Amino acid sequence: MARADLAAAAAVVAGESTAPVGKVYYLVGAPITAGDVADRLGVAHRAIELGEHRARLLGDAALLPFQPPMLASIATSRACVGGYAASVAELPGTRSGPVVRAHFTDDALWNRIRKWITAPTEEGFGADVDFVEDRALNGLDEATIAAAYPLRYPQDYRHPVLFVVDAVAVTTPEHPVLVVNLNSRVDARPFRALPRQVQAIQNNLSLANMDYVEFATSVGADGVFRGF
Repeated sequence: MARADLAAAAAVVAGESTAPVGKVYYLVGAPITAGDVADRLGVAHRAIELGEHRARLLGDAALLPFQPPMLASIATSRACVGGYAASVAELPGTRSGPVVRAHFTDDALWNRIRKWITAPTEEGFGADVDFVEDRALNGLDEATIAAAYPLRYPQDYRHPVLFVVDAVAVTTPEHPVLVVNLNSRVDARPFRALPRQVQAIQNNLSLANMDYVEFATSVGADGVFRGF
């Protein structure tokens, strides 16, 4: 969606006779994917891992020394729409903790993961989460996704943690989701957790019963949190 369209919509809302107090207006447009661009150009599109792309660039003798890192950086940036070029992802403005879909090959599995996450525990507790989809993250690796979200809680973000259902979550047997810290007061790396553990993480962090580091340091040798 172009900036001019956003400005026009905002002007209409601001000019309403009844003040838009307590209302939420989502000024968003349909995302543009690499597949969409390829279809428009009539060319084939094949997704590759960032490491493979970087290796190709480094092996291209025609490129100047500064060009491989520059082009690799461009590949990890989000698509530009209406003149914007963002190096960070936009955190969904959800009421509850966000669970972001970042891989789109299996709708049935996505729905199963959602059910595993929201299923109540034996004690009756449930994960207070909202599910959103972000195709701009499609095909990005774990490090790139985590780096796309700066530490802005509690200054700008409503939630201290983000859950991402990425390629690893979809393609590995236990489907561990990526857990990303958003708290500016916490210095800890991302880790993974089984879908059934999202409730424990989300509930305890939102209530400040526990902190992110306690979960991050309780993972198995494979970096997956399966419970205490």
